[in-house]
Amino acid sequence: MALIMGAMPEIDLEARRHSHLYELKPMSRWWLAPVLGYIGICLSVMGWANWQAWACLLAGAMLMLALLLVFPQYWLSRRD
Repeated sequence: MALIMGAMPEIDLEARRHSHLYELKPMSRWWLAPVLGYIGICLSVMGWANWQAWACLLAGAMLMLALLLVFPQYWLSRRD
């Protein structure tokens, strides 16, 4: 009803108390370029058909996913 009468909506001064997921700001996509380059170099050196290289790559991806799932508030909220 307040919006119909032209009143300004209230600003929540303690937004961190309610939700922390909206605080995540994405980084530039260019940060993926050195990581993908490093992966490409590592696979080239170890061999594209080497199953150990792919297993290490999968283990690193699973570690990052596990860290994100175990500590979501730490990784998905803004660091002060």
